[in-house]
Amino acid sequence: MAVEKFAGVKRIHTAFKNRGHASASYEINDDPVFQDYNSGLGFAYCLALTIRLFKKVGLNFEAPVCSTWVWLSRGNLLETVWILIDHKSITPAKPRNLMVSRMCINLLVMCILRLCFVVEQPGSSILEEHPLFVWLCRHFRIYKAFIWMGSYGGCRDLA
Repeated sequence: MAVEKFAGVKRIHTAFKNRGHASASYEINDDPVFQDYNSGLGFAYCLALTIRLFKKVGLNFEAPVCSTWVWLSRGNLLETVWILIDHKSITPAKPRNLMVSRMCINLLVMCILRLCFVVEQPGSSILEEHPLFVWLCRHFRIYKAFIWMGSYGGCRDLA
């Protein structure tokens, strides 16, 4: 079983499905009511998908919106790690902080249930410095891995 959240083009979901495994995707563009991470109903549905994983050993793949966590956007929004997380007056940070806070709650449930998860972010992302993510890393064994995406065709559009 696999659940791909923030699924976009659903590569993980499709790969599992094509190999005959149960798979689900969670993407706001597919269902703006039940698959909106920042709404109460959408987050409840997200947690339900996570709990379903508990019945079957599976993989939870999270790819939260990274465009405003990377270096390229931080200057435009006047953001550093501290402004991003602590400064209450900067409104662009609020939906993103809510999204990552809820992701961390979801990951906490997964850690407690001893389920596997992957959180995908570009190398320049500061998402891992979010206080709830830092707390998770201090209290549970979470590993960080790097993959050079150019080896897998990830940089084709830049050439």
